[in-house]
Formats: sequence, structure tokens, C-alpha cells
Amino acid sequence: MRFFLLIFMLSAITNDAFSQDKYLVRDTVSKDVIFFRFDKSNVDNEYLSNQATINKLDSLLLDDNFISSMDSIVIVATSSPEGPVRYNRELSKKRAESVRQYLLTRYIKLKGETIFTYSIDENWTGLKELIENDPKAPYKERLIKIVSTDVNPATKEWRLKQVGGGEAWKYIKINYLKYLRVGATSVIFYKKTLIPEPEPIVEPEPVVEEVVEVVEEPVVVEPEEVYIPLAALKTNVLFDLATVLNIEAEVPIGDRYSISGEWMFPWWQKEKSDWTLQMLSAHGAAKYWFGDRTDMELLTGWSAGLYGGWGKYDLQFFEKDGVQGDFFNIGVQGAYAQRITRNIRIEYLLGIGFLRSDYQKYEKIRKTEFGDIKVVNYPWEERRRSLFGPTNAKISFVWLFDYKSKRKKGGEKW
Repeated sequence: MRFFLLIFMLSAITNDAFSQDKYLVRDTVSKDVIFFRFDKSNVDNEYLSNQATINKLDSLLLDDNFISSMDSIVIVATSSPEGPVRYNRELSKKRAESVRQYLLTRYIKLKGETIFTYSIDENWTGLKELIENDPKAPYKERLIKIVSTDVNPATKEWRLKQVGGGEAWKYIKINYLKYLRVGATSVIFYKKTLIPEPEPIVEPEPVVEEVVEVVEEPVVVEPEEVYIPLAALKTNVLFDLATVLNIEAEVPIGDRYSISGEWMFPWWQKEKSDWTLQMLSAHGAAKYWFGDRTDMELLTGWSAGLYGGWGKYDLQFFEKDGVQGDFFNIGVQGAYAQRITRNIRIEYLLGIGFLRSDYQKYEKIRKTEFGDIKVVNYPWEERRRSLFGPTNAKISFVWLFDYKSKRKKGGEKW
């Protein structure tokens, strides 16, 4: 069964904790796994393969001959890689102690000083092995890369939950976590034989071996703060320099998509009525973000998408005739968003597509006592112009509004 990787990994712990001397030879008699139900630390005989494990232990620990030659029992418990690390650490300790108390209660001839307990916070190694050996695992290569990264456990967990919009995490919870968060391993050592001294002259004095429990201080790892962009506010600096005021909002959808809306609203006219720059327009866009998004921040890097919009305008400069009309455009765009700080980006964008405008020309504005008069040029007909080519260009200043990821405390247990 796949979870036996856990057993082999934990054997190294017991080998280090109990070194051999020249008189006693220790060997592993049994490596058995006891599973626990979700968020439980009591031993349940009916859960998964626990009954088969207990039957195997009965065959050993109810045998008086075996008990007389047994040396020690080591219990190692782990938790699954989900939820707060501190909570999982305490849950692993409770499970290890629960197995110890169960053995002492069930096998009355055991002595408490021969049973030692260890706990491991979260079994990321076991999760990686389960994913690698599962041919049906969704997003397999991406999941393995996330699990293998050397980052804070809370960050790994958050990244796993984003893969496939939560589809991969749902598969992990159903197929893997029951073999990780509930695994406790009992490893039994016993005195195999006495190794006589070569050419003994004097019977050696009995060796009194003192087994010292090695207790390591837990390494406290503070959870890494995970900042997730909620939305971005932008302005096109090229238009701003030309006094064409504009603002754009963009919202991420998952880790590969985003949508945005833009509004341009310059409405200027000089007091002498010989200069007019007036425009109202609205545009929308949908983007796809390229690259491996596992280690990349949202709304950062290369993207491509579709855009379109509509607007109206009135333009007249100094002594030249003016023009007023409306337009619409649609096209494809490519962009690159460069990270400056955690909340600031600079985005470069170029769009190519189709633009159509219906317009009329008029003579320069004449100011009268009744107001400004715009005289449309003869013939009084509306003209149309179409263009296929670059219709959108931006160098935008971007401000990200983000929030810290929130972890569950109390309430639902991990």
C-alpha cells in the first residue's frame, strides 16, 4: 500500500534513536500502521485496516516468549499537510500518546518505560509519493512542483488549493489525506542474540543499558503572509500626458484569467472657444496570463486577450476645423506587467484590431452673445472611416489592492 513510504521514512528515526552496542543486536520485527479518523486521536478498531494491524500486534504482544525477549517499542505519529502547523503538531503528539496508552491497556505485560513516542508535524514527503504513484492524479506535474518547493507549509497549502480552481485540492482530500493525517507507525525492536566476545577469558559483567529518550525542541515556523490581489486600479500614462484623463479597473479570476473596464473622460474647452478636447469612451477586455503561475504573482507577467469599446468625441484645435462623431473598436492585445513593489506594477500593452468612426467636420467655433456656434461643413453629410491596425497602446501605472489570506482558527478542525 502507498502509505508504507511513511514507515520506511520513520525507520531512520528509530535507527538513530537506538544505537547498537557490541552485545545487543536490535532488529525490526513489525512495522504497522494505525489510522485515525478525521480530527481524532482515539484508536478505532473499525477504521480502515486497523483491525488487521491489531490482530498482528496481538500475535506478538500476547506471546509470553516474545515479551521476554522484546527490547522496546517506538511509536511515530504524523498529520496531513493541511491547516495550521501548530495545530497539526499538537494533534500528532496526541495520536502518538493515544497509541502508547492503547498498547499499555491492551497488553498488560508491557512496561511503560519501554515505549517511546515521536511526532512529525506534517507529512509532505508522503503526499508527494502518493501523487507520483497515482496515474489518475489531476495536474500531476504542477502538484509535484508545488509540494517540492522549499516554502512555508501555509503557502504550499494555499497554492495547492488554487490549482484547477479547487479541483485538484478536492481530489487530494478524497484520495490522499486519509493516508497521511491519520497515520501512526509502531516499530518494535527486540533482542535477537548475544554476541560473545572473541576468546572470552572472563564472563563479562551484565551490561546495563540506559535508553535515553531524545526530545527535540520543535522548530516554530511562523506562517508566511500570503497577499492575494483583489483588484487593480490603472491609468494610461500616455493618455494622461495628453490630458486625456482615464481610469481602468481589473479583477483577477482564478490564477490565469482577468477582466477589466476602462473609462476615458477628458472634457476640456478653452475660454476663447478655439480649442476643444472632449471625449467619453468605455472599453472592456478579457485576458489570459501565460507561464507557470505556481510561483508567479497574480496580474504579473505576460498576457494576451480581447478588447473592445465605444465612445464619442469632439476635437478642434486653434484655427483648424473641428471634427465630432462616435466610434467603436475591437481587437486582440498583448501585454507585459512588470513588478515594481508588492502593490505597484508598470504594464506595457499594444492592441491590434478594427476601428470604425462616423463623424462630421465643422468650422471653428464662433462665439456669439447667445453662445458658441458650430457650423457643420457643407455638404451636411456624415462620413465614415475604417481602420485595421494598431488601435490601442498603453504604458499604465498599476496599483494593486490586496488582502492577506485568512487561515481557519477554531471552528472547523484540520
